[in-house]
Amino acid sequence: MSYRWKNSVYKKLFENCFFQKIKCRGRFYIEKGDDIVIIEHFGMNGDEYNKKKQTKIAEYAKLCKDSHWFFISTDESDMYNLKETLGKKLNQTPLSKVRWK
Repeated sequence: MSYRWKNSVYKKLFENCFFQKIKCRGRFYIEKGDDIVIIEHFGMNGDEYNKKKQTKIAEYAKLCKDSHWFFISTDESDMYNLKETLGKKLNQTPLSKVRWK
């Protein structure tokens, strides 16, 4: 098996029972070589939603202990200047580009 399949987004996220239980699927996946960036938008609020959000963030943190995996999240406050805020977050990953500064 290739590195890409053994460490793919689908294998890592969807074979993990906990992720299946809480339906933890990032909104976007960007791959660059062996590096994978997961982007999740948290656009709601409320006690139950915030609990689920914190659980997802903790699980993504565990997943991203692999040096090829990165997690970025956005929320509604990021939408007002998405290019700048998302660009700053992407610049902390292997997807860093001068044009996002």
